[in-house]
Amino acid sequence: MYDRELGRWVVKGRDAWYSMRCGEGIILHVGEYSLRGRLEFGMNTWWVIANDVPLGLFRGRTYTVTIEI
Repeated sequence: MYDRELGRWVVKGRDAWYSMRCGEGIILHVGEYSLRGRLEFGMNTWWVIANDVPLGLFRGRTYTVTIEI
């Protein structure tokens, strides 16, 4: 979920919220598929780059992801 006050994406974990930064690894779950990539910011938009393919993230949307901490 995008946090406007922080100006970045945050992930709700079991016990806490995690603030994400550019370049951090993320697994984006889309239906039955899981795409491993990294979080990036460019052209005033946040992206998940998976296999060199940029996937734009929409502010106001919630995504199912896995992060490694």
